[in-house]
Amino acid sequence: GYALLEQHVERLSRSADYFDFSLDVAAVLRRLEEVAENRSLETRRLTDAYRVRLLAARDGAISLQTAPISLEGAPEPRSVCLAPMPVDSSDPFLYHKTTNRALYEKMQAACPGFDDVILWNERGEITESCIANVVVELDGERVTPPVSCGLLAGTYREWMLQQGLIGEKVVLKDDLPRCTGLWLVNSVRGVVGAKRVGDNVYTV
Repeated sequence: GYALLEQHVERLSRSADYFDFSLDVAAVLRRLEEVAENRSLETRRLTDAYRVRLLAARDGAISLQTAPISLEGAPEPRSVCLAPMPVDSSDPFLYHKTTNRALYEKMQAACPGFDDVILWNERGEITESCIANVVVELDGERVTPPVSCGLLAGTYREWMLQQGLIGEKVVLKDDLPRCTGLWLVNSVRGVVGAKRVGDNVYTV
């Protein structure tokens, strides 16, 4: 099966409505089911894990890409840093998962040698990373920035909120030095921990 499938499809539908894309949700679900069945027949191993990327075109065309992933053991250590410039919280592409990743690629290019970048907006508020949502422990609470700061409402982030594992709170860039915990979360890897090692750099 697919992790958090309902949440992924709901988010896709909202984005299709926003950008005026034609989307047949029933066709999307059928295509996903076909891919899952075919993959199971090919591998004969129910423990195999795959990352599935679904692309929906404006005219309603659907394409899927799959790639195997390993979920064994802890994620490899990664390094991240703060973005050198703010994002614009009014940019609609921050709120939707699209193929328009120019901003994220620009931030990554500005931080050579790092695996990911923590973004912040024009008000100095932490938003997300280039590939994940951000969770911090601040004043004894585990919180994630609200969507209004300018970020994608990740499906794993939403699940954690629904389960009461985290709350929502504006986190300022200047708050990071006093955070007692930092995590990156997404639906592929779940929760990845981080620790502070410098004024602007974190090891994840």
